[in-house]
Amino acid sequence: MKRGIIMLLSTACFCAAGVEAKEKRISERPTGEITIDGAATDWAGALSGIKDSPVSLGIRNDDAYLYVCLSMDRPMGVMMSGMTVWFDPDGGGDRTLGVRFPLGLRNVDHPPLPEPDRNREKMREMFVESLREMEILGPDKDDRREIRHGDLPGLEAAVNLADDVLVYELRIPLHTDAAH
Repeated sequence: MKRGIIMLLSTACFCAAGVEAKEKRISERPTGEITIDGAATDWAGALSGIKDSPVSLGIRNDDAYLYVCLSMDRPMGVMMSGMTVWFDPDGGGDRTLGVRFPLGLRNVDHPPLPEPDRNREKMREMFVESLREMEILGPDKDDRREIRHGDLPGLEAAVNLADDVLVYELRIPLHTDAAH
């Protein structure tokens, strides 16, 4: 799973509306260091739109990691339902490994949700709180492991929400070794 990695993307915000977005892309080497911080600054010129969606996608890999960046307008679906990024190392459409992050406000314990138009800042605070955990899905259909953010060495994810634009970054190890 080194050069030429192909990725299948599925976002819960589209699934919630009865639509599933799938996109195959060939990964390229990064042109510089990628910091997983929820900012798209490391991805200048590397993001391109997904047809018929408000999402732009970039994929890079070096010898150790696969990096993913998503930028989307109107992220309320992701804030509420979460998002899963699926990978198929063979380049097909199989959902071999998934990373569910963020989990979304509907999937974590919290006080009752405020109306989105009435208290945007409270919704934002609750969403940030939901970023403490993630799920690893697969390889088998019923495999699901909930972890605290940062508990798996090498796996890193970050989300930033500003001006109704959500930026999502993910780093996933390409190899299993003592460090990962």
